[in-house]
Amino acid sequence: SSYGSRLALAYGRSHPARVHAMILDAVVPPSLHIPLPLARDAQRAFDRMVERCQADPGCAEAFPDPQRDLDTILERLAEPRRVPVQHPTSGAVEELIVTQEVFAQGLRGLLYSPELTALRPLTLKQLASGRWNGFVAQIAVLSDGITEGMSMALFLSVVCREDVPQIRDGE
Repeated sequence: SSYGSRLALAYGRSHPARVHAMILDAVVPPSLHIPLPLARDAQRAFDRMVERCQADPGCAEAFPDPQRDLDTILERLAEPRRVPVQHPTSGAVEELIVTQEVFAQGLRGLLYSPELTALRPLTLKQLASGRWNGFVAQIAVLSDGITEGMSMALFLSVVCREDVPQIRDGE
């Protein structure tokens, strides 16, 4: 979801005499209310990852049921769990408290990365076996990239001001 493209479109509409041309990448149209498609898009990305894995004989053999692995993880997280993990950069063992919501948010974020999505069947298998280090390392890499490239405060300010008030029942 690129707010920059929305900002550029708004600028172009407000100042048409000053804009000769624009190149937009990852366009988010002004009509899209950003928080609404997040869960649906994450589910679609997960479903497509499962389909691709099942279509590849090697992946299907190694990871026969990623959906079952996900269900196992969510079931185990019905109650928050303390999970010992090795910090991906310092190597120190730390204890995290993981909830279904925290896990789901991390998984959703990872599904936005094509490079990390390829690891998802393996990661789910490891998580279903109680091994969290790989998932935590991937989340750390993702978080570092987001922290460097995006202001969460700005994102939430814009979404809460511009998108959320436009959402109507039934959307």
